[in-house]
Amino acid sequence: MLTEKIKTREKTMNNNITLVEPTIDLALEFLAMACEFQREKSNFFPEPIYDIKAYIQQLNDMALGRNLKPDMVPCTHYWLVKDGWLILGKSSLRHQLNEYLSHQGGHIGYCVRPTQRGKGYGNLILKLTLRKALALGLDRVLVTCDTDNTASAHVILNNRGVFEDNVVCKKTAKSISRFWIEL
Repeated sequence: MLTEKIKTREKTMNNNITLVEPTIDLALEFLAMACEFQREKSNFFPEPIYDIKAYIQQLNDMALGRNLKPDMVPCTHYWLVKDGWLILGKSSLRHQLNEYLSHQGGHIGYCVRPTQRGKGYGNLILKLTLRKALALGLDRVLVTCDTDNTASAHVILNNRGVFEDNVVCKKTAKSISRFWIEL
């Protein structure tokens, strides 16, 4: 019965929710979301975005592997959009892993807009991003979260994540949980 309700809810959610690559058409909505994260002192958008057009171009260049810093890998960014305009969250799909990402960053990062949390969007954004990873040709992905972020750990486990281990982040000294998902 519960599984049936979850499937019905997911089907309803998917009808008007899509994962899109960054576009200037949603720039103001993206900035509104970024401000929500800054108000809660989140590290997802630590600095204000002064030139949204350049920022979106940078994100799109990253997907193509253009203008990457030496420690970066190609990465496609997505926005989870409801009704064609409301950005519910964002995800990042790294096309490959380098040493740092293999240790603590993983293939996929995601976040849900603060005002949209607790509505199942974390599960949905990870599920849709996993589909993009499969389309990219990946057969297995690493997803990580802070060990004390139990909500994110549940999202990863709900998407077939298998716990690997906990490591210490080299930059912050925080404990990071690592999970593998077979696609």
